[in-house]
Amino acid sequence: MQGPWIHPAADTVEAVVAVAHNCPSGAIRYRRHDGGPDEKSPAVNLIYIRENGPLAVRAEIVINGNRTGYRATLCRCGASQNKPFCDGSHSTAGFAASGEPASIDTPVLMARNRPLEILPQPNGITSLVAL
Repeated sequence: MQGPWIHPAADTVEAVVAVAHNCPSGAIRYRRHDGGPDEKSPAVNLIYIRENGPLAVRAEIVINGNRTGYRATLCRCGASQNKPFCDGSHSTAGFAASGEPASIDTPVLMARNRPLEILPQPNGITSLVAL
């Protein structure tokens, strides 16, 4: 896919891959045709809380039983018209929430690279389950 700032033919393959990997929503994806490795799941599942915004997920993502890729931004405000994904509605909805959740004690995971299943709920709140 080509956009106003993405010009795959004008840069190196590795530069284009880096642009895709920096896209938090997973909207920019790639498939290599040069024999190089395609994107793979991260070694550790990561979820970033964006202050006053969505959850940014990096994992092997499974939504309602369907594998959807390795990067996604998930609605946290409940206003998205594209749930469970963020569509930017938090900006106009006036959503305000800290990016700093309260700290709690959590056990170390035995497996850190398993698929992350996302179970969207009708109210916009999402359940995350490590498979």
